[in-house]
Amino acid sequence: MNAVEVKEYFLNDFKKEIQKVIDNEEQIKSKIIFSPDEIIKYLTSIGFENKDQESNSWSWDFWCKLKFNNEIYYLSCSGYYNTGLTFNKE
Repeated sequence: MNAVEVKEYFLNDFKKEIQKVIDNEEQIKSKIIFSPDEIIKYLTSIGFENKDQESNSWSWDFWCKLKFNNEIYYLSCSGYYNTGLTFNKE
């Protein structure tokens, strides 16, 4: 596998995990870090509305509030503090 294939593999796995959050099964905590653009592009493609997005101008530290089916979700990542990526329902 080359680097692009590895990235796609983990991104596809992350997309499956998003459904678990929607279904109230769990929150996502991942040490794999994706760019916010990749994740938000996917989330908006399946019906999420980006309500608020902030970053500290680093591509790997960001906070985002999203809405889906009248419920609020939070997506955040801190590469600096190595907390990884989280996605959870309010």
